[in-house]
Amino acid sequence: EIFSTKRCASSQQSKLCLSESNPAVAALNRIGGTSSMTEMGEPMELKDTPLKTTLVSKLHTHHDRFFLHKGIGVLCLSNYAWRFGRLILTGSMGFERGDPWTLVTILLHAFLSVSALIFRVPVTRRKSVPIMWKEAQLHSICFSLRSCSAMLLLWAGLHQWRGVAVLAAHFAADEATRRYGQGIGTMRDMPWPPGYSKEFIDRVNFFYSTSQLLAIIGCLALAMDEAYLILLPVQIAAFLFTLVRKNIVSALTWHVVYGSTLMCGYVYLAIIIPIDPAWQLFLIGITAAVLRFRLRTPKYLIWVPLSIALLIHPPLFDPASGRMTTRFYTPPAVAAAAAAAKRAAAPSPLRSWKSFMPRLNFSKLPPAPPTPAPLGDVLVERLRGFGARFAGWSK
Repeated sequence: EIFSTKRCASSQQSKLCLSESNPAVAALNRIGGTSSMTEMGEPMELKDTPLKTTLVSKLHTHHDRFFLHKGIGVLCLSNYAWRFGRLILTGSMGFERGDPWTLVTILLHAFLSVSALIFRVPVTRRKSVPIMWKEAQLHSICFSLRSCSAMLLLWAGLHQWRGVAVLAAHFAADEATRRYGQGIGTMRDMPWPPGYSKEFIDRVNFFYSTSQLLAIIGCLALAMDEAYLILLPVQIAAFLFTLVRKNIVSALTWHVVYGSTLMCGYVYLAIIIPIDPAWQLFLIGITAAVLRFRLRTPKYLIWVPLSIALLIHPPLFDPASGRMTTRFYTPPAVAAAAAAAKRAAAPSPLRSWKSFMPRLNFSKLPPAPPTPAPLGDVLVERLRGFGARFAGWSK
């Protein structure tokens, strides 16, 4: 027992009094309280000194006493800012095959998600506010590792095997749902503050679901910049769960920030991705959305055939833009260059035992792409093209 009781001699009734030797009194004295207890057992008086709560004290918990998760989180947020700033200024995030700093970035973000396991989260989901629970924590880890593994395979020149990594991540997420699922969707049934109609919430949830389908396609068919862009909403959502739990942001702020990070992908598609791959991605995304949401097709009947198709006929890098193109439509020049590179890289008939050893031969990778144009120039050029088309249509 923290508090001890004794009968006070100054009163005819039994009172709850604090003993001077009680540990609770000493603890209260250390945080600003003073004890004025007498031998007759008068109640303790406390100074009116409110405790100061700062943002750092709210975010700090005893589970991460060595600041491991928080330190990596600060590095990852700084890396997001630097990569997106580089994208705006130069048109590229700076990820390259075989680059050691690219590998460090991938491993840093992967370890950030895995290190979240040191925190204990409730198994049961709260339906009033969007805070972290066990199923969402495991989903966040699985989907973060999905993007990181896709980037790692691209970095190693094994991008045709990304379908295996993506499917493995979704199998793991399904297993987490089987064990800790609450019978409702993680993102589609996220709590909203009062005052919003069901029709509006349904439209936003459909936007969330469609964005998740496009994220899977992006991890399967696009380059490292796009996979890193897909990673942003996953890790930001987990961070926002913590902020809502600490009463730093509201539930509405969670939806606004999470939706804004999803919109970054659509802006990127509209400005950076060439028109031919962009409309292919939207066509695949719309087809997957109709199959999944209207016809209720099992998701593995959608993603397994697409993964097999990309394994047999993997994407290539376009020499003109330095970005990955979908193989459902390949420009003739790109196909000819790929065929020539494949013939040049054909193995010799005289095979030795070393040829059976697994290795990463970066000398056979395509040449480094030219430096992309700044994002502002690309946007201006794209707007000029739209203006010329509109003038032709008006005539």
